[in-house]
Amino acid sequence: MQEPDRPTGTPRAWAPLALLAMLLGAALLLLWPRGGLSGGYFASDPSGREVLVAAQVDRTIDFPEAAVLAAPFFQHWDTQRLGVPRSLPPFTVRWSGFLKAHRAGLYRLRIESAGRVRLLLDGQPLAPGSDQGEMWAEANLTPGWHPLEISYARGDEEPGIRFVWMPPDAASPETVPGGALAPSGQALSQALPRRIAGWLAAAAAAGLLLRLWKSRRARGSSFALLRAHRHGAALALAVALGLGLRFYEFDRVPFHHETADEYQHGWEGWTLLHEGVPAAWTFYPQRYPPEKITPFLWFGDSYYLARPYFDHPPGFSLLIGAVSSALGADSMLECTLGRMRVVPVILGALTTFLVGWVGWKSLPRPSAGTIAALLYATLPTIVLGNRLVKAENLLAPLMLLLTLGLQAYSRSGRSRDLAKIVITGAAALWAKATGVALPLAAVLMLAKERRGKAVAAVALGAAGAIAAYLLYGAAYDWPLFMEVLGLQASKRVALRTLLDLEGISRIVEVQFGGGWYLWLAMAATWMALGKHRQILAPAAVYLGLMALTADVRGVFGWYRLPLFPYLCLAGGWFLSEWWEAKDLPRGFLFCLTALATTLAYALPPAAESSRAAVLALLALAAGAPVWAAIRPTPLASRVRDWAMVAVLVLFFGGNLWIVMRQVPIYLREGVRGKAPAVAPVSAP
Repeated sequence: MQEPDRPTGTPRAWAPLALLAMLLGAALLLLWPRGGLSGGYFASDPSGREVLVAAQVDRTIDFPEAAVLAAPFFQHWDTQRLGVPRSLPPFTVRWSGFLKAHRAGLYRLRIESAGRVRLLLDGQPLAPGSDQGEMWAEANLTPGWHPLEISYARGDEEPGIRFVWMPPDAASPETVPGGALAPSGQALSQALPRRIAGWLAAAAAAGLLLRLWKSRRARGSSFALLRAHRHGAALALAVALGLGLRFYEFDRVPFHHETADEYQHGWEGWTLLHEGVPAAWTFYPQRYPPEKITPFLWFGDSYYLARPYFDHPPGFSLLIGAVSSALGADSMLECTLGRMRVVPVILGALTTFLVGWVGWKSLPRPSAGTIAALLYATLPTIVLGNRLVKAENLLAPLMLLLTLGLQAYSRSGRSRDLAKIVITGAAALWAKATGVALPLAAVLMLAKERRGKAVAAVALGAAGAIAAYLLYGAAYDWPLFMEVLGLQASKRVALRTLLDLEGISRIVEVQFGGGWYLWLAMAATWMALGKHRQILAPAAVYLGLMALTADVRGVFGWYRLPLFPYLCLAGGWFLSEWWEAKDLPRGFLFCLTALATTLAYALPPAAESSRAAVLALLALAAGAPVWAAIRPTPLASRVRDWAMVAVLVLFFGGNLWIVMRQVPIYLREGVRGKAPAVAPVSAP
């Protein structure tokens, strides 16, 4: 097994690379689009006085669903000043800034809304206060920036608003883009200096890169050092990229209350830390004594708060509660998505690193681990799933740590490696009941190697964790604790949970990217038939346990989160083998599942549904490889190699584009078959 070289080199050789990274980062930050309007989100306190709940810059005014428009209220609601909202209250949003007319002429403007709106352009009301909600206005504008104000007041209707226009000579209306909006005069005055500084940083980075390239053959050069440690650099890039993608709009998608389970963990952890008794909403209010249940409404959703709460082990919840408290949560209800989701996002970045590390340790080529980490970092299904406040996002890195521990112990037999296995298995049991898959997998793999003492140690550690959990329940209410455990163990299961092909790529319940999961599943099947099948053992045990415990009502998306690291390892091995062999079958399979799915989301609807797009995909998948197979000339081989590069660039680049456009794409998938709050745009 070949591992990447460990980073070496003098500080003098590493310094230019560090400077290059800093220059590229500065250029990206300075040139990143910062258009939009400044939005103030207001609600009324119990005395009727208007209170500012949140202030933010919205890149576009395109909120067709309540989940998007009302998100700042869910995230920043002050319960001490405003009380606990039984329903989503009436609110007001005021946007201000500037609108850019790129050319002189007649501009048609329209506000589509499910509430009362007012539009001021150059200080003049173009859409006076009205209950009509939809109207076109016309304005002759000179080139340049024009002051703009939009006021929206929501009453009892489902909230939603969209700001669209038709510039001169435009064929159809469109949402006013962020590039045509500016949040303030200060932003306008700073735009040019910021762009100049950004391009200077980019030019400096390009010059430094050219200099490094010219000296690449020199002994000890920075470029040679980077080439020698390319896998380590690529893994660091994958971790940073994955962290950035997961943090991008992480508190908006998945939407508030798409699964209320997220709040279970925050409430349980916060109350256990601050009140000494775990409390959270329960699945089984009818089984708790009435005096231990408190029903209440919060933003229109009904909850039954159980105290003490025993639906899930408290390990993961304690982590969520601690981080939420550190980020300013002064009450249970202030464990917002923006605070709680920091934990799974960071765990997702850790898992990205571990995926690459396990791949390096387990597979013959380090490129397989590097590609696996890049897959895990960028695949949109995984990015969105890694934001969910679910214990499965803790089980995923624990499973990888278990894999590393088993490999190390198999080689060395050292007690400290065995201790890591025991601790990992015990921690998984306190994260979630399905965490029992980890010590079970360890016992099976150690038994296969006939390591009886190690099997006993893992079993003893798991027994200790279970005993500690039983003592935890006994400390609060033993009869109730045992009854809830019995309810959890008595879930009905069915074969349909194993054959849930319709929902294989759910985030929560929304379907998103079935082709990605399908390709990864086929890659895992291919790996399971080869000599590296042992790497999939923990995932196989977890999958079997999930089949025995998954509720007959369905398999939610987060159930599969611990499987994704191992699926990505199989996918990385698949792509690494394809790159080495350059064979047609693997490339064709990848293009017609994974790449096709990426393009289906990344391309505009008209292009995605065109015959040209299908033909181009088939040409990439089969054209160049068939040519190289029929006429094996140097030119055909080069064309085939460049086609493979194009496939991978389109795949990973398309995945980045999808995450950057996640809100409209996720809305499109989530509201399929459901009427949006605002009407579609139509020409006047």
